[in-house]
Amino acid sequence: MANEILTTPTQGKRYKVVSGDRITRIAPKAGVTPALIIDANAFLVGRRESLEKLPTIYPGDILQIPLNQVAERPKRARKEKIHFKKKTDYTLIIEGYEVPVESGTFARTMNTVADEFQATIAWHRGADPTLDKKTKIGSDPDCQLYLGEDLVLDGYIPNITQTGGTKPTKTFIGFSRTVHLVDTMLRPPYSKSNISLEQRCQDLAYPFGIDVVVSDAAKKLIKGQFKRISGKPDETAFNHLLKLARQRGALLTCDKFGNLLIDVAKTKGDSIDIIKEPPEGRATEAFTFQIDNRNRFQTYRAIGQSPKSNTNAGIVKDESIGHPRLLTFSANDADSGDLNKAALWRKNKTIADAYAAAIPVADWYTSESKILWPVNEIITVQSETMEIPEGKQLLIKKVEFIFGDKISAVLHVIPLFGFSTGELRSEGEILEAIFE
Repeated sequence: MANEILTTPTQGKRYKVVSGDRITRIAPKAGVTPALIIDANAFLVGRRESLEKLPTIYPGDILQIPLNQVAERPKRARKEKIHFKKKTDYTLIIEGYEVPVESGTFARTMNTVADEFQATIAWHRGADPTLDKKTKIGSDPDCQLYLGEDLVLDGYIPNITQTGGTKPTKTFIGFSRTVHLVDTMLRPPYSKSNISLEQRCQDLAYPFGIDVVVSDAAKKLIKGQFKRISGKPDETAFNHLLKLARQRGALLTCDKFGNLLIDVAKTKGDSIDIIKEPPEGRATEAFTFQIDNRNRFQTYRAIGQSPKSNTNAGIVKDESIGHPRLLTFSANDADSGDLNKAALWRKNKTIADAYAAAIPVADWYTSESKILWPVNEIITVQSETMEIPEGKQLLIKKVEFIFGDKISAVLHVIPLFGFSTGELRSEGEILEAIFE
Protein backbone atom coordinates (compact mmCIF):
# COMPACT_ATOMS: atom_id res chain seq x y z
CA MET A 1 0.00 0.00 0.00
CA ALA A 2 1.19 3.51 -0.85
CA ASN A 3 0.75 4.86 2.71
CA GLU A 4 2.05 1.75 4.49
CA ILE A 5 4.34 2.39 7.46
CA LEU A 6 7.00 -0.29 7.98
CA THR A 7 8.87 -1.30 11.10
CA THR A 8 12.08 -1.85 9.12
CA PRO A 9 13.75 1.08 7.25
CA THR A 10 13.12 0.38 3.54
CA GLN A 11 13.88 2.51 0.50
CA GLY A 12 10.78 4.11 -0.99
CA LYS A 13 8.69 3.39 2.13
CA ARG A 14 7.72 5.20 5.32
CA TYR A 15 9.22 4.19 8.65
CA LYS A 16 8.10 4.86 12.22
CA VAL A 17 10.89 5.89 14.56
CA VAL A 18 11.26 3.85 17.77
CA SER A 19 13.15 4.51 20.98
CA GLY A 20 16.92 4.42 20.49
CA ASP A 21 16.79 5.25 16.77
CA ARG A 22 19.22 7.74 15.29
CA ILE A 23 19.50 8.87 11.68
CA THR A 24 23.01 7.39 11.53
CA ARG A 25 21.61 3.99 12.53
CA ILE A 26 18.60 4.08 10.23
CA ALA A 27 20.49 5.16 7.09
CA PRO A 28 22.85 2.12 6.79
CA LYS A 29 19.96 -0.28 7.39
CA ALA A 30 18.08 1.28 4.47
CA GLY A 31 21.15 1.56 2.23
CA VAL A 32 21.01 5.36 1.98
CA THR A 33 22.98 8.26 3.46
CA PRO A 34 21.86 10.43 6.41
CA ALA A 35 21.83 13.44 4.06
CA LEU A 36 19.29 11.76 1.75
CA ILE A 37 16.96 11.04 4.69
CA ILE A 38 17.18 14.67 5.84
CA ASP A 39 16.49 15.91 2.30
CA ALA A 40 13.42 13.67 2.03
CA ASN A 41 11.93 14.89 5.33
CA ALA A 42 11.64 18.68 5.37
CA PHE A 43 10.23 18.73 8.92
CA LEU A 44 13.68 17.71 10.24
CA VAL A 45 15.37 20.92 9.07
CA GLY A 46 15.71 23.36 11.97
CA ARG A 47 15.34 20.76 14.70
CA ARG A 48 17.76 20.71 17.61
CA GLU A 49 20.98 18.94 16.61
CA SER A 50 22.02 15.65 18.18
CA LEU A 51 25.55 14.92 19.41
CA GLU A 52 26.27 13.76 15.85
CA LYS A 53 25.39 17.24 14.53
CA LEU A 54 22.29 15.87 12.78
CA PRO A 55 18.61 16.74 13.41
CA THR A 56 17.21 14.92 16.44
CA ILE A 57 14.46 12.36 15.77
CA TYR A 58 11.90 11.17 18.31
CA PRO A 59 9.85 7.97 18.81
CA GLY A 60 6.70 8.21 16.73
CA ASP A 61 8.21 10.36 13.96
CA ILE A 62 7.31 9.08 10.50
CA LEU A 63 10.26 9.23 8.12
CA GLN A 64 10.09 8.89 4.35
CA ILE A 65 13.03 6.68 3.37
CA PRO A 66 14.13 7.82 -0.13
CA LEU A 67 15.29 5.72 -3.04
CA ASN A 68 19.05 5.82 -3.45
CA GLN A 69 18.87 6.30 -7.23
CA VAL A 70 21.84 8.63 -7.57
CA ALA A 71 24.25 6.30 -5.77
CA GLU A 72 23.31 3.54 -8.21
CA ARG A 73 24.87 5.43 -11.15
CA PRO A 74 28.14 3.73 -12.17
CA LYS A 75 31.19 5.17 -10.47
CA ARG A 76 33.77 4.07 -13.03
CA ALA A 77 33.88 3.81 -16.78
CA ARG A 78 33.64 0.35 -18.28
CA LYS A 79 37.04 0.71 -19.96
CA GLU A 80 40.09 2.75 -19.05
CA LYS A 81 41.40 2.32 -22.61
CA ILE A 82 39.93 1.53 -26.02
CA HIS A 83 42.52 -0.39 -27.97
CA PHE A 84 43.08 -0.11 -31.72
CA LYS A 85 42.02 3.54 -31.81
CA LYS A 86 44.18 6.06 -33.66
CA LYS A 87 45.92 8.74 -31.59
CA THR A 88 43.80 11.36 -33.34
CA ASP A 89 40.42 9.72 -32.60
CA TYR A 90 37.83 11.54 -30.49
CA THR A 91 35.50 8.81 -29.20
CA LEU A 92 32.29 9.54 -27.31
CA ILE A 93 30.38 6.63 -25.74
CA ILE A 94 26.81 7.44 -24.61
CA GLU A 95 25.05 4.77 -22.55
CA GLY A 96 27.42 2.15 -24.00
CA TYR A 97 26.89 3.28 -27.62
CA GLU A 98 29.61 5.00 -29.69
CA VAL A 99 28.27 8.07 -31.48
CA PRO A 100 29.81 9.50 -34.71
CA VAL A 101 31.37 12.81 -33.61
CA GLU A 102 32.14 15.36 -36.34
CA SER A 103 33.74 18.03 -34.14
CA GLY A 104 34.40 18.50 -30.47
CA THR A 105 36.41 19.97 -27.64
CA PHE A 106 37.53 18.77 -24.21
CA ALA A 107 38.73 21.03 -21.39
CA ARG A 108 40.83 19.76 -18.50
CA THR A 109 41.25 22.35 -15.73
CA MET A 110 42.88 22.68 -12.31
CA ASN A 111 40.79 23.61 -9.27
CA THR A 112 37.37 23.81 -10.95
CA VAL A 113 36.43 20.29 -9.64
CA ALA A 114 34.96 19.18 -13.00
CA ASP A 115 36.18 18.73 -16.57
CA GLU A 116 33.87 19.30 -19.54
CA PHE A 117 33.45 18.62 -23.25
CA GLN A 118 31.31 19.65 -26.20
CA ALA A 119 30.68 17.38 -29.20
CA THR A 120 28.55 17.70 -32.34
CA ILE A 121 27.19 14.89 -34.52
CA ALA A 122 25.21 14.82 -37.77
CA TRP A 123 21.67 13.67 -36.97
CA HIS A 124 18.66 12.60 -38.97
CA ARG A 125 15.65 11.62 -36.90
CA GLY A 126 14.76 7.94 -37.37
CA ALA A 127 17.87 7.03 -39.36
CA ASP A 128 19.43 5.36 -36.29
CA PRO A 129 16.78 4.38 -33.69
CA THR A 130 19.44 3.34 -31.16
CA LEU A 131 21.14 6.73 -31.46
CA ASP A 132 17.78 8.48 -31.05
CA LYS A 133 17.03 6.47 -27.91
CA LYS A 134 20.46 6.89 -26.30
CA THR A 135 20.56 10.64 -26.96
CA LYS A 136 16.95 11.56 -26.27
CA ILE A 137 16.83 15.23 -25.39
CA GLY A 138 16.47 15.87 -21.66
CA SER A 139 17.58 12.35 -20.70
CA ASP A 140 20.86 13.11 -18.81
CA PRO A 141 22.68 10.05 -20.25
CA ASP A 142 25.92 8.67 -18.81
CA CYS A 143 28.96 8.95 -21.05
CA GLN A 144 32.67 8.31 -21.45
CA LEU A 145 35.05 10.34 -23.61
CA TYR A 146 38.32 9.00 -25.02
CA LEU A 147 41.11 10.84 -26.79
CA GLY A 148 43.10 8.32 -28.78
CA GLU A 149 42.96 5.14 -26.70
CA ASP A 150 42.77 6.91 -23.35
CA LEU A 151 39.76 7.62 -21.16
CA VAL A 152 39.72 11.33 -20.26
CA LEU A 153 36.24 11.82 -18.78
CA ASP A 154 33.58 9.61 -17.20
CA GLY A 155 30.43 11.56 -16.49
CA TYR A 156 27.09 12.56 -17.87
CA ILE A 157 25.46 14.88 -20.42
CA PRO A 158 22.93 17.34 -18.93
CA ASN A 159 22.73 19.50 -22.07
CA ILE A 160 21.60 18.19 -25.47
CA THR A 161 20.73 20.59 -28.30
CA GLN A 162 18.99 19.53 -31.50
CA THR A 163 19.32 21.82 -34.53
CA GLY A 164 17.28 21.46 -37.70
CA GLY A 165 17.77 22.89 -41.18
CA THR A 166 19.57 21.44 -44.19
CA LYS A 167 22.26 19.90 -41.97
CA PRO A 168 20.55 18.79 -38.73
CA THR A 169 22.86 18.14 -35.78
CA LYS A 170 22.91 17.19 -32.13
CA THR A 171 25.33 18.92 -29.78
CA PHE A 172 26.23 17.47 -26.39
CA ILE A 173 27.74 19.34 -23.44
CA GLY A 174 29.00 16.93 -20.80
CA PHE A 175 30.80 17.09 -17.48
CA SER A 176 32.51 14.94 -14.90
CA ARG A 177 29.98 13.81 -12.26
CA THR A 178 31.77 16.08 -9.80
CA VAL A 179 29.96 19.03 -11.43
CA HIS A 180 27.04 18.14 -9.12
CA LEU A 181 29.09 19.67 -6.27
CA VAL A 182 29.28 22.94 -8.21
CA ASP A 183 25.52 23.06 -8.77
CA THR A 184 24.05 21.73 -5.52
CA MET A 185 23.60 23.76 -2.35
CA LEU A 186 24.77 22.60 1.05
CA ARG A 187 22.63 20.10 2.95
CA PRO A 188 22.13 20.36 6.69
CA PRO A 189 23.83 20.10 9.09
CA TYR A 190 25.69 23.26 8.03
CA SER A 191 28.20 23.18 10.89
CA LYS A 192 30.46 20.42 12.13
CA SER A 193 33.24 20.14 14.68
CA ASN A 194 36.54 18.26 14.59
CA ILE A 195 36.40 17.22 10.95
CA SER A 196 39.10 16.89 8.30
CA LEU A 197 39.01 18.21 4.73
CA GLU A 198 38.81 14.66 3.38
CA GLN A 199 35.91 13.78 5.72
CA ARG A 200 33.96 16.89 4.72
CA CYS A 201 34.52 16.10 1.02
CA GLN A 202 33.17 12.59 1.66
CA ASP A 203 30.09 14.02 3.42
CA LEU A 204 29.13 16.03 0.35
CA ALA A 205 30.36 13.75 -2.45
CA TYR A 206 29.10 10.31 -1.39
CA PRO A 207 25.36 11.06 -1.83
CA PHE A 208 26.12 11.53 -5.56
CA GLY A 209 28.01 8.26 -5.84
CA ILE A 210 31.30 10.20 -6.08
CA ASP A 211 34.41 8.79 -4.41
CA VAL A 212 37.08 11.00 -2.84
CA VAL A 213 40.71 10.42 -3.78
CA VAL A 214 43.72 12.11 -2.13
CA SER A 215 46.95 12.40 -4.11
CA ASP A 216 50.20 11.32 -2.46
CA ALA A 217 51.41 14.94 -2.49
CA ALA A 218 48.28 16.10 -0.62
CA LYS A 219 48.18 13.42 2.09
CA LYS A 220 50.55 15.19 4.49
CA LEU A 221 49.26 18.66 3.66
CA ILE A 222 45.63 18.00 4.59
CA LYS A 223 46.31 16.08 7.80
CA GLY A 224 44.57 17.41 10.87
CA GLN A 225 41.05 18.54 11.63
CA PHE A 226 39.22 21.84 11.62
CA LYS A 227 37.98 22.72 15.11
CA ARG A 228 34.71 23.83 13.58
CA ILE A 229 33.44 24.49 10.08
CA SER A 230 30.41 26.57 9.20
CA GLY A 231 28.43 26.70 5.99
CA LYS A 232 25.37 28.56 4.75
CA PRO A 233 22.14 27.26 3.18
CA ASP A 234 22.70 29.47 0.09
CA GLU A 235 26.30 28.27 -0.40
CA THR A 236 27.20 25.65 -2.98
CA ALA A 237 28.95 22.48 -1.86
CA PHE A 238 31.98 23.31 -4.02
CA ASN A 239 32.42 26.85 -2.67
CA HIS A 240 32.15 25.50 0.87
CA LEU A 241 34.82 22.85 0.21
CA LEU A 242 36.99 25.36 -1.65
CA LYS A 243 37.20 27.56 1.44
CA LEU A 244 38.42 24.60 3.46
CA ALA A 245 40.90 23.52 0.78
CA ARG A 246 42.42 27.02 0.63
CA GLN A 247 43.15 26.85 4.35
CA ARG A 248 45.20 23.72 3.72
CA GLY A 249 46.83 24.98 0.50
CA ALA A 250 45.10 22.18 -1.44
CA LEU A 251 43.32 21.97 -4.79
CA LEU A 252 39.97 20.40 -5.60
CA THR A 253 39.82 18.81 -9.01
CA CYS A 254 38.69 15.49 -10.51
CA ASP A 255 40.25 12.41 -12.05
CA LYS A 256 39.27 10.71 -15.30
CA PHE A 257 36.88 8.36 -13.46
CA GLY A 258 34.79 11.25 -12.13
CA ASN A 259 36.15 11.03 -8.58
CA LEU A 260 36.73 14.15 -6.49
CA LEU A 261 40.53 14.55 -6.28
CA ILE A 262 42.26 16.49 -3.50
CA ASP A 263 45.62 17.55 -4.89
CA VAL A 264 48.50 20.00 -4.52
CA ALA A 265 49.87 22.29 -7.21
CA LYS A 266 53.41 21.65 -8.38
CA THR A 267 55.76 24.52 -7.58
CA LYS A 268 59.07 23.00 -8.64
CA GLY A 269 60.51 20.11 -10.58
CA ASP A 270 61.59 19.19 -14.10
CA SER A 271 59.70 20.41 -17.15
CA ILE A 272 57.79 17.76 -19.07
CA ASP A 273 58.33 19.64 -22.34
CA ILE A 274 59.86 22.76 -23.91
CA ILE A 275 57.80 25.06 -26.12
CA LYS A 276 59.42 27.71 -28.28
CA GLU A 277 57.32 30.46 -29.82
CA PRO A 278 57.83 30.54 -33.63
CA PRO A 279 59.47 33.68 -35.03
CA GLU A 280 57.14 36.57 -35.80
CA GLY A 281 55.15 35.99 -38.96
CA ARG A 282 55.72 32.22 -39.02
CA ALA A 283 53.17 31.07 -36.45
CA THR A 284 49.82 29.83 -37.78
CA GLU A 285 48.23 30.65 -34.40
CA ALA A 286 49.59 33.37 -32.13
CA PHE A 287 50.55 33.24 -28.48
CA THR A 288 48.42 35.62 -26.38
CA PHE A 289 49.45 37.20 -23.08
CA GLN A 290 47.95 39.75 -20.71
CA ILE A 291 48.17 40.88 -17.10
CA ASP A 292 44.99 42.47 -15.74
CA ASN A 293 45.47 44.07 -12.33
CA ARG A 294 41.86 45.21 -11.94
CA ASN A 295 41.03 42.41 -9.47
CA ARG A 296 44.27 42.55 -7.49
CA PHE A 297 44.56 44.08 -4.04
CA GLN A 298 47.29 45.43 -1.79
CA THR A 299 45.96 43.70 1.34
CA TYR A 300 44.21 40.34 1.66
CA ARG A 301 42.43 39.70 4.95
CA ALA A 302 41.00 36.26 5.75
CA ILE A 303 38.58 36.25 8.68
CA GLY A 304 36.80 33.42 10.46
CA GLN A 305 33.07 33.14 11.01
CA SER A 306 32.97 33.95 14.72
CA PRO A 307 34.04 37.06 16.70
CA LYS A 308 36.74 35.02 18.45
CA SER A 309 38.35 33.86 15.21
CA ASN A 310 38.27 37.39 13.75
CA THR A 311 40.80 38.52 16.35
CA ASN A 312 43.30 36.24 14.58
CA ALA A 313 42.59 37.31 10.99
CA GLY A 314 45.14 36.21 8.40
CA ILE A 315 46.60 39.28 6.68
CA VAL A 316 49.10 39.34 3.80
CA LYS A 317 50.35 42.14 1.54
CA ASP A 318 51.01 42.46 -2.19
CA GLU A 319 53.61 45.24 -2.26
CA SER A 320 53.52 45.42 -6.07
CA ILE A 321 50.09 47.12 -5.86
CA GLY A 322 50.51 50.83 -5.15
CA HIS A 323 46.87 51.56 -4.33
CA PRO A 324 45.49 50.75 -0.85
CA ARG A 325 42.97 48.24 -2.21
CA LEU A 326 41.62 45.81 0.43
CA LEU A 327 39.96 42.39 0.03
CA THR A 328 38.35 40.86 3.11
CA PHE A 329 36.86 37.39 2.77
CA SER A 330 35.44 34.73 5.06
CA ALA A 331 37.23 31.51 5.88
CA ASN A 332 35.91 28.85 8.21
CA ASP A 333 36.78 29.05 11.88
CA ALA A 334 40.32 27.82 12.30
CA ASP A 335 43.59 28.67 13.96
CA SER A 336 45.52 31.72 12.74
CA GLY A 337 47.97 29.58 10.75
CA ASP A 338 45.14 28.27 8.60
CA LEU A 339 43.78 31.78 8.10
CA ASN A 340 47.21 32.97 6.99
CA LYS A 341 47.36 30.12 4.48
CA ALA A 342 43.94 31.11 3.18
CA ALA A 343 45.07 34.72 2.73
CA LEU A 344 48.29 33.69 0.96
CA TRP A 345 46.46 31.24 -1.28
CA ARG A 346 43.93 33.95 -2.24
CA LYS A 347 46.67 36.50 -2.97
CA ASN A 348 48.72 34.12 -5.10
CA LYS A 349 45.69 32.86 -7.02
CA THR A 350 44.54 36.44 -7.67
CA ILE A 351 47.95 37.31 -9.15
CA ALA A 352 47.86 34.13 -11.24
CA ASP A 353 44.31 34.87 -12.43
CA ALA A 354 45.48 38.29 -13.60
CA TYR A 355 48.12 36.49 -15.67
CA ALA A 356 46.45 35.09 -18.81
CA ALA A 357 48.65 33.24 -21.29
CA ALA A 358 47.37 30.97 -24.06
CA ILE A 359 49.82 28.82 -26.01
CA PRO A 360 48.56 27.00 -29.14
CA VAL A 361 50.16 23.62 -29.93
CA ALA A 362 49.63 21.45 -33.00
CA ASP A 363 49.09 18.14 -31.17
CA TRP A 364 47.18 16.62 -28.26
CA TYR A 365 50.41 15.01 -27.09
CA THR A 366 53.65 16.24 -25.57
CA SER A 367 56.69 16.04 -27.82
CA GLU A 368 58.89 14.55 -25.09
CA SER A 369 56.85 11.74 -23.51
CA LYS A 370 54.04 11.46 -26.10
CA ILE A 371 51.31 11.63 -23.45
CA LEU A 372 48.13 13.70 -23.59
CA TRP A 373 48.86 17.21 -22.35
CA PRO A 374 48.24 17.13 -18.56
CA VAL A 375 47.33 19.87 -16.12
CA ASN A 376 49.35 20.56 -12.96
CA GLU A 377 52.61 19.88 -14.77
CA ILE A 378 55.54 22.19 -15.46
CA ILE A 379 56.70 23.20 -18.93
CA THR A 380 59.44 25.54 -20.11
CA VAL A 381 58.26 28.29 -22.44
CA GLN A 382 60.46 30.55 -24.60
CA SER A 383 58.46 33.48 -25.93
CA GLU A 384 59.04 37.06 -27.02
CA THR A 385 55.33 37.78 -26.67
CA MET A 386 55.38 36.69 -23.04
CA GLU A 387 58.68 38.55 -22.42
CA ILE A 388 60.56 35.38 -21.51
CA PRO A 389 62.82 34.92 -24.57
CA GLU A 390 65.39 32.90 -22.62
CA GLY A 391 62.75 30.53 -21.29
CA LYS A 392 60.92 30.13 -18.00
CA GLN A 393 59.15 27.31 -16.17
CA LEU A 394 55.37 27.74 -15.99
CA LEU A 395 52.50 25.62 -14.68
CA ILE A 396 49.80 24.25 -16.99
CA LYS A 397 46.48 25.38 -15.47
CA LYS A 398 44.14 24.33 -18.27
CA VAL A 399 44.28 22.40 -21.54
CA GLU A 400 41.70 22.70 -24.32
CA PHE A 401 41.76 19.79 -26.76
CA ILE A 402 40.20 20.54 -30.18
CA PHE A 403 38.88 17.97 -32.68
CA GLY A 404 37.70 18.66 -36.22
CA ASP A 405 39.38 18.65 -39.61
CA LYS A 406 42.61 18.40 -37.61
CA ILE A 407 43.56 18.10 -33.95
CA SER A 408 45.22 20.78 -31.83
CA ALA A 409 45.33 22.05 -28.26
CA VAL A 410 45.67 25.28 -26.33
CA LEU A 411 47.70 25.37 -23.11
CA HIS A 412 46.81 27.97 -20.48
CA VAL A 413 49.75 28.59 -18.16
CA ILE A 414 50.42 30.53 -14.96
CA PRO A 415 53.47 31.26 -12.75
CA LEU A 416 54.53 28.39 -10.49
CA PHE A 417 53.33 30.12 -7.33
CA GLY A 418 49.76 30.48 -8.66
CA PHE A 419 48.06 27.84 -6.51
CA SER A 420 50.51 27.74 -3.61
CA THR A 421 50.71 29.27 -0.15
CA GLY A 422 54.30 30.41 -0.61
CA GLU A 423 54.80 34.07 0.26
CA LEU A 424 56.24 36.54 -2.25
CA ARG A 425 56.70 39.73 -0.27
CA SER A 426 58.15 42.40 -2.55
CA GLU A 427 57.31 43.71 -6.00
CA GLY A 428 60.71 42.45 -7.16
CA GLU A 429 59.99 38.90 -5.96
CA ILE A 430 56.63 38.86 -7.73
CA LEU A 431 58.01 40.21 -11.01
CA GLU A 432 60.90 37.75 -10.86
CA ALA A 433 58.41 34.90 -10.36
CA ILE A 434 56.57 35.98 -13.53
CA PHE A 435 59.45 37.08 -15.73
CA GLU A 436 63.18 36.46 -15.68
